[in-house]
Amino acid sequence: MKIRYLFGLMLSLLLIISGCSMITDLNNSIDYVTKATEYINKMNSYSQEIPPLFEKAATDPSSLSQLQTKLQTMKTDIQNFDNLNPPDFAANIHQSIKDKNQAILGLIDTSLADLKDGKVTIENISQLPIFKTIQELNGFLNQLQQLQQ
Repeated sequence: MKIRYLFGLMLSLLLIISGCSMITDLNNSIDYVTKATEYINKMNSYSQEIPPLFEKAATDPSSLSQLQTKLQTMKTDIQNFDNLNPPDFAANIHQSIKDKNQAILGLIDTSLADLKDGKVTIENISQLPIFKTIQELNGFLNQLQQLQQ
């Protein structure tokens, strides 16, 4: 009789513990999707904020530091996102976003070098590859929203 009671108690505890783990996994999954969505929205904001800074820096070299500060903030946000630990079901999407992020990091440096070399003009700012690559991140929004459902 005691053995049955202990077995029943142990089984109940095991179910409670595993249930807590499932809730934690669900919360982590929701948290990741939320953070990834917020990240992509932030990158879209950057794609709106940065072109005017490039324009200003192209005509007024003394404003270059303002652009560099914004781009450094962007780099930090990229690195913070890349360091997230995605749940297993989002690992492929996370890796795809990280791949785009690596391209964006390289394009930030290239765009700044082109600006300093006089290759960036007001007319071609919107054509800089960095903005196209940021826009490509939007393709992941639908995938993230499907994961959340």
